[in-house]
Amino acid sequence: MTSPSPEKHQTTTSEQRGLRYGRVVSGTGDPGSPTPSGRAGGNGRPAATDDFVISPELRTALASIPGVDRVIVSDDDRSVWLQTEPHQAAGRLLQAAQQLLEGAGVDPESVQLDVMVSATRRERRIRFDSAERIENRDRSISVRVTLEWEGVLQEAVATGEKGEHIELRTAAQAALLAIEKVTDQPLNLRLVGVKHVRAFDGELVVVSIFGGAGRKTLLGAVLAGTDPFRATAVAVLMALNRLLGNYLVTR
Repeated sequence: MTSPSPEKHQTTTSEQRGLRYGRVVSGTGDPGSPTPSGRAGGNGRPAATDDFVISPELRTALASIPGVDRVIVSDDDRSVWLQTEPHQAAGRLLQAAQQLLEGAGVDPESVQLDVMVSATRRERRIRFDSAERIENRDRSISVRVTLEWEGVLQEAVATGEKGEHIELRTAAQAALLAIEKVTDQPLNLRLVGVKHVRAFDGELVVVSIFGGAGRKTLLGAVLAGTDPFRATAVAVLMALNRLLGNYLVTR
């Protein structure tokens, strides 16, 4: 693998953690050859004499470590980089990787373990997954809205009376309930209303929500398209985009 070595951001000697050769680097591209650590031998670790490969299963296990976004392995399988975000604890990631290597029968001293910190923050936002209209036996209408946050689906159901305008309001309520499941706490938001309006040459769904830190009205508008329930749920997310962004960035 031929690519420039990432800029060295921080060097951590993790002997207190049982990690003799872990360190932290910074960059956005694939790393190249490890930077010499200054120890005897040039690369700071004993030369490995056994032949092994980082198997696809082991690579998958390393990638499943909480906080690891990507795993990069050198062509000779002697160096492994764990790409993560700046707020993650590098020592914890390195220790978890060392335990996986030992469990797979790989001598950790024969592998250079590094944490590569992403220079740019990964976009973190709640994403719309689906909206489903359900007709109940009592002639009421339920709407199930499913949202996705960091690979986990959260769904919520709201129920209301039958009717085009009321059903859109029910969809917006379901979206708010699903958002509170993601945040795992009440956000003290109140749905003011939902309108299906025509603007210029397009049909829009506009949602009005009251609340937030400033206790003000928040608006979200989305093209209605062929699925007004989807548009309503997405309009709720648009209305709360900044509020949710400020909240979730601290998680």
